[in-house]
Amino acid sequence: MFDGDAPAAGDSNTDDVPVPAPKPAADDDGLLDTIADGAGEVAKKTGGVLWTMFVRVLKEFYRYVIVVFLPIPVRYLARKQLAFRDFQTDDGKGQLEFYSQPNFVTTIHLIWVGWVVAAFGLYNRIVHGSAIPEFSQAIMDGLSWFWLTVLCITVLVLGIQFGRVASGFLLTTIVIVVMGMLLWEQVSDVEVVKMTAENAKKIDVTLGWGVPMVVSGVLGITMLLSSIWQQLDDRWIVAHQGNFLEHENFQLKDRTIQKGAKTFIHTWPCLLRRFLLFGYGEIEVRDSRGTTEVERIEGIFWAKDVSDLLKSKFQTTDVSLAMQVEEEEEEGYV
Repeated sequence: MFDGDAPAAGDSNTDDVPVPAPKPAADDDGLLDTIADGAGEVAKKTGGVLWTMFVRVLKEFYRYVIVVFLPIPVRYLARKQLAFRDFQTDDGKGQLEFYSQPNFVTTIHLIWVGWVVAAFGLYNRIVHGSAIPEFSQAIMDGLSWFWLTVLCITVLVLGIQFGRVASGFLLTTIVIVVMGMLLWEQVSDVEVVKMTAENAKKIDVTLGWGVPMVVSGVLGITMLLSSIWQQLDDRWIVAHQGNFLEHENFQLKDRTIQKGAKTFIHTWPCLLRRFLLFGYGEIEVRDSRGTTEVERIEGIFWAKDVSDLLKSKFQTTDVSLAMQVEEEEEEGYV
């Protein structure tokens, strides 16, 4: 073979060319790393799902427990269960839900007061005979009188609706009785107020912890069942744009109030319920002139706030629709 000629395919000189060593197989280590990484991702996702489920269970448990013990329709307590919810849906759109409640909600104060009285009585029973100090009998009697007062007011408000006229007569009667007792005490030698207080102290009003706990337990569980029923049977919904005010009865929309020139008016048929039960009243849906009643929604906590939210929802919709119409008209002219 001459110089400069390329070696033939079969020449032995090709044996001198170094052959690159094969790469080490990464089957074992790479597969194990992949499995470990995958297992870590699965565990991470599983842990996130489990944590989400745990938080959701805690929230649902809190929703049920809070209604049994503190059925007060304020934020961070039972407002979402008894009054209304103004929240964002999964698609980022807002929605307003509110619920009509029956007259049974007048027992909300009797429920939590009963639990407080029962807790004080149970505490005295547990620490009795130990070195831990107990609550005095005067405190326990005061709590018993407080519970009895709340019970009487609850029965009164549950049975009678005190409108403006009735509330005026009730307040006038109380003032006349108190002023009459004071006047009698001034013109006579009998100390009416002192005698009344002494006679009241002689009344045995010791409740212990069993009676208020049983009453609050029964009323609290009934309040929970009633709130769940109302959320399913008597729920009002307004979508984010406020096109319709819809009433749902077990997932069935049986009433729909179309958007338009509607007026929302909040009223309080009973002033005692308004001040004692967190604005408990009614919402009247009327036409644009305010003369014809379209719908009357009864038993609403924070009736004024819910009415204002409805107005804002419908007002926002009117602005959105107006802008959309203007844009369509401009496109038509172009």
